[in-house]
Amino acid sequence: MTRLEELEYEKMDPAQKALHDEILSGPRSRIGGPMNGWFRNPELGSLLQKVGAYCRYHTSLES
Repeated sequence: MTRLEELEYEKMDPAQKALHDEILSGPRSRIGGPMNGWFRNPELGSLLQKVGAYCRYHTSLES
């Protein structure tokens, strides 16, 4: 299966740029993995980013 082409920041629309900036300003501070796909639907991407960040940085498992 082929990967989605990475979007260049300069070619992103305002909603895509807002998602890009939201991700970089959060605890992840980098873009990778499935996030490239999120730019195809920035509204959904923003929600996924928030859920993922919450699960990763604001929850814990009992040992």
